[in-house]
Amino acid sequence: TSLNGINASIPAGLTLQDVTVTGVSGLPFGFSWIGDRPLPMLYNEISPTPRDGCVTICGTPIQEGVYDVTFNLMIGTGIIAPFPFDYSVSLIINDTLVNGFDLDVNAGCAPLDVTITNNLTSINQDVLTHDWDFGNGNQSTSPTPGTITYPTAGVYTISDTAIRTFSIFNTYISSVTVTGVTCSDPFNQPDLFLTISNLNGGIDTITPFIPNTGAPLLFSFGNSIELTPNTIYSIQVQDDDAIANGIPGPADCGTVSFDSDTSASSFTLTSGGLTMIVELQTLDNSFNDTIITSKLVTVYDNVLASTPTLVGVTLSSPDSGLNYQWINCSDNSPLVGETNQTFTAVANGSFAVITTNGQCLDTSSCVAITTIGLTELTQFAEITVVPNPSEGSFVIHSVNEGTFVLVNELGQQLHLVNNNASNDYTTVITGLSSGVYFVVNPAMQSPVKLVVTN
Repeated sequence: TSLNGINASIPAGLTLQDVTVTGVSGLPFGFSWIGDRPLPMLYNEISPTPRDGCVTICGTPIQEGVYDVTFNLMIGTGIIAPFPFDYSVSLIINDTLVNGFDLDVNAGCAPLDVTITNNLTSINQDVLTHDWDFGNGNQSTSPTPGTITYPTAGVYTISDTAIRTFSIFNTYISSVTVTGVTCSDPFNQPDLFLTISNLNGGIDTITPFIPNTGAPLLFSFGNSIELTPNTIYSIQVQDDDAIANGIPGPADCGTVSFDSDTSASSFTLTSGGLTMIVELQTLDNSFNDTIITSKLVTVYDNVLASTPTLVGVTLSSPDSGLNYQWINCSDNSPLVGETNQTFTAVANGSFAVITTNGQCLDTSSCVAITTIGLTELTQFAEITVVPNPSEGSFVIHSVNEGTFVLVNELGQQLHLVNNNASNDYTTVITGLSSGVYFVVNPAMQSPVKLVVTN
């Protein structure tokens, strides 16, 4: 493989002998990588055996963005010292949909209490701040806003802007200055280059050699060599003496080592005749991740049922334009068919009305009716009921054609009696259980009370 086609600055005629993967940089926070062989990942298989390297990247990203991930390579030719080559790809991390908080209710009648549960917690010693807007003119920065009361109808937007700040400090080898070496070059000044490794098994970088330049010699790295905490690093200095095909090869000028956890930012290392000054820099790579969550709360106009007005034996709800259901207060049972704004009682009792606007409802106070006259007589000009009391069967006979209703003590309709000429104005009612019943007709002076004693 001709290297000139990869990098035009490489002299023509140099061919690829081997490739070494020394690291991967620029990964999003939360990602890590692993290779298919231990570091340094040297691929020097002889053709036609493939020399393709494999790097697996995995993890869970914690910040969106576009990341330029760089694969750090060393290219070997067998003629000149290995030189670095970086290959980059773009990794796009999209924003995630995060449910920052939950509401116990999102709709109801005024006044509505809404309890907010914050789902975001601190991770990895980050700093998490909140900026709440409850949509009613009130704000908060508390992580636990609790319960918010909405006294009036409307649609409210509850939003939270949470900012998660990750404090990350990384230390890098900024530069290495070789101030003295004892190795010599047989032709001229030494052609020095550095190999920086960590004792966990990885080569971090191999610099190009600088031809015919003696000490002091500065190698600058910026922030390309990040130090791993609690790791011992070594810096080997070599003189490239190769003439052709790697022969006779580089001469060793010495190796020094240091602990990455050192508190010094500049220090001198010595090994035999080798001396160098190492400069470190610590960068604050803190970043913010903003999580915005918003939810709607709908509050409906409440309904307050007014006490019904009573005229004679007719009750009326003072609240207009609503839906109605009249109930018997003795057991709160609904009165079948009584869904108008007014209700006329056929028996004494206590009654109320449930009013609703479709979303909210309320029950009025109970109103007692005690003025309906109950008579023990069974003979009227209009109607005769015999026998009374009975064991469950009655014969209802009227003088003229008419419609009569049989109800129980709760005012619930049980039978509709139509007396006319075709049935000789007579109807037989059977199968009644023990209790008190009434036969009513609007034209009658008062209902007829029936007693069943079976």
